[in-house]
Amino acid sequence: MKQRIEAYWDYPSSSVRNGEQGRLTIDFTITKDGGVDNIKLVKSSNYPALDDAAITALKLATPFSPFPPGFDIGSVNIHASFEYQILYSRRR
Repeated sequence: MKQRIEAYWDYPSSSVRNGEQGRLTIDFTITKDGGVDNIKLVKSSNYPALDDAAITALKLATPFSPFPPGFDIGSVNIHASFEYQILYSRRR
């Protein structure tokens, strides 16, 4: 699931240009069929573009694989953290 979300997660170029960095938290539910419900931004990064990019990545990554047969749980609640950090390399 994490790799699938990361495949769609990007750092908005406008945020990079503006030096926007931060951590946000999203709660969501994965349903038995692999769908996602109840997406909620719990803690904002304080930058709407970063928050939106993380939520968009989650939506684009769905559906996930359905739960295996015999798995008797109807859904799983996830508390996910996304961190945006600009790393600068030193030039010599």
